[in-house]
Amino acid sequence: MKIRIKGSSIRLRLTKVEVNQLIEQGKVSDECRIIDRILIYKIRTEKNHTTNATFIDNTIEVIVDQALVLNWKKDED
Repeated sequence: MKIRIKGSSIRLRLTKVEVNQLIEQGKVSDECRIIDRILIYKIRTEKNHTTNATFIDNTIEVIVDQALVLNWKKDED
């Protein structure tokens, strides 16, 4: 998974393998070392959930509705 930060927006890019992992396991995460700190970024799914993000304790977490992620898979095929 790649993270891109530009201005006040954050973009997570997942590979096809990671999209499959998100569908099967409900979560994907990665981390980046910045000097002496670690930035953790993760995405997970929940049923009937509005997409939102949090930043707590050096961790960016994005929660996405399961149905939306299933559509990502359909778009790949």
